Amino acid sequence: MTTNQPGAAPPGDTAFFGHPKGLFYLFFAEMWERFCFYGMRNILVLYMTSYFLFSDEFAQGGVYAAYTSLIYCMAIFGGFMADKYLGYHRSIMFGGIVMAAGMIMLLFNQELLGYIGIPISKSFEHFFFFAGMATIIIGNGYFKPNISTIVGKLYTADDPRRDAGFTIFYMGINVGAFAGGLICGYIGQTVSWPLGFGLAALGMLLGVITFGTKSCTDALHGHGSSEARHAGRAAQFTGQRQTGLTGQHPVDQRQIRTLIDQQCLGGAAVGRLERLVTSPHQVKHNHLANRRFVFDNEYLVSGHSTSRGRLEPRSAHYNKPILQFC
Repeated sequence: MTTNQPGAAPPGDTAFFGHPKGLFYLFFAEMWERFCFYGMRNILVLYMTSYFLFSDEFAQGGVYAAYTSLIYCMAIFGGFMADKYLGYHRSIMFGGIVMAAGMIMLLFNQELLGYIGIPISKSFEHFFFFAGMATIIIGNGYFKPNISTIVGKLYTADDPRRDAGFTIFYMGINVGAFAGGLICGYIGQTVSWPLGFGLAALGMLLGVITFGTKSCTDALHGHGSSEARHAGRAAQFTGQRQTGLTGQHPVDQRQIRTLIDQQCLGGAAVGRLERLVTSPHQVKHNHLANRRFVFDNEYLVSGHSTSRGRLEPRSAHYNKPILQFC
């Protein structure tokens, strides 16, 4: 039996060239983010060597090398924060806004501020430049890995459209990277450095707006929020026997947390369940019939509470998924 994974689009959602409508919004959000990222990166070394007069060795082997390395390292941290605490949607919005702020900080130089009559020293130019790059690194770490994750969540594991969906998504990446490098690079070198960075910042803001619209949230079927609870879309325990999550297999607290996350329960609900798992007295003093604890009107916790337990199939009596502790 094929069951939609939590947050996956309904099988009938084929609004975007036969793919879920959410892919349309992710395509353009990522396209604008890549426009920003590669547009800025295309003029970064030239800006350092032409405007700041940094040496080639320092600009390329020092600043640029450290920047690109930290960009990829930060993605690990951003993905961890999204998985455990923020959720994908919040992480992407936060990352996009932070990236746009970093791009705007790159505009603060004498070429722009001097033009509008605001003097700025070289030390402040350097400060805003390096602070802006650090801000972009942080924002990209939250944005880039998590938007790609949501693309995968739009499909079930056995959906034949999944690979094609990622191909379409990466077409958006390539279009954005090509256009950003071409437009921002040309404008930055021939017209004005701040204007080149400003176009990159505008691209990032367009990506945030695209992803932050209600239409995008609706098209993603609520997926990505750590608080989302979607009745009818959570995977059923009876269908999870194929993955080894049911039956008499013991699970520890970390596995329980992962399971609840997969069922789209929020962080507060997870915390209450974990306290229930680690505190037998909480179950003892609930005074509920047959020591059953109703959880967010959707899940039942039953039996004695210990740090280990097993997952039982759907209860015929309550017609709800049951988490049985032994």
